[in-house]
Amino acid sequence: MIEEKITLATLAIIALIALALIFQFVNPSFSEPFSELAILGPDMKLTGYPHEVSVGENFTLYLFVGNHEGHTMFYEVMVKLVNNQTTLSTSSPLNASVLATYYFIIMNNQNATKKIVLSIPYEGTNLRLVFELWAFSASSNSFYYKGISTYIWLNVTASKSV
Repeated sequence: MIEEKITLATLAIIALIALALIFQFVNPSFSEPFSELAILGPDMKLTGYPHEVSVGENFTLYLFVGNHEGHTMFYEVMVKLVNNQTTLSTSSPLNASVLATYYFIIMNNQNATKKIVLSIPYEGTNLRLVFELWAFSASSNSFYYKGISTYIWLNVTASKSV
């Protein structure tokens, strides 16, 4: 009688462990949370970026932000312009002036694409137009750098006279 109870208890424990393992592999909430950031060219593709623009000339890009964090996220994308000597970091944001800021509220497992029109205020060769992803923290009531950035290279020439 006792041996039967021990055998049943052992089988029950094995079944629970098996169910827990199956649930872990099937349930997507056990995946590691992440966010996405991409710059798309004027045709909404990962190509066709402008490489040469004039000071003050408007050009169009698209920002893509994806949320796989497990809950709705409030994102901020900061656009900064730096020279080719500046090092990008996943631990701290660039210490550079912000050219533009864009906001997204995105539900879990969703994404958003936003058309943006930018212009560069000064000349430069081999400049990096950097896009940094920030997220809002309700506990600190402020945005924090997610350690995610991307960029395109630009040469900015004097504006064309008419």
